[in-house]
Amino acid sequence: MNGLRVVGRACAVLILAAGAIVCGGGPSPAATTTAAGAPTLAAPAASAAVHSTYFSWNGEMWGHISFAESLRFANANGYAVAVFYDGLGYNNTTGSTLVIVTPEDCTLSSSNKDWRFSQMPNGWNDRVSSVTTQMGNGTHCDVWFSSDINFEGECGNRWIHMQADLRKDGCQNRASSFELT
Repeated sequence: MNGLRVVGRACAVLILAAGAIVCGGGPSPAATTTAAGAPTLAAPAASAAVHSTYFSWNGEMWGHISFAESLRFANANGYAVAVFYDGLGYNNTTGSTLVIVTPEDCTLSSSNKDWRFSQMPNGWNDRVSSVTTQMGNGTHCDVWFSSDINFEGECGNRWIHMQADLRKDGCQNRASSFELT
């Protein structure tokens, strides 16, 4: 299984590198490199969509060419358990996305919290407008948002499996920390 993850990660790195060259005519000055030497995509202009994966166990954030690539990369290296969208209606075409990746699936019990994030990953504070944990990969998570860091403040005040419009929960662009179960 570890060998498959290494191969998956190597393939994702090659796809990212090839995409930067094919789509951008060569490595762009906006391209960056992680500590491990794998290329990532730097954030483009504020109006362009950015698709990222966030690895919960080490805090690494990776940029991707597309939403589909972000999901493939996440599932090749862990469990994609949630997607945060900065647009309403699960918009991954013109809006940015963040795939949350954990080393294990959530438990089926809502009485315990499997993963706790005392603050949003870099660049995502007060930005989530829709969310899904229905990933199609068999994971079983729900998310609880708080309006302040360290799980303080009401924001939705319920476990969410899918919500296309967080305005309905009074939580659009207000989430500053979250928990998964």
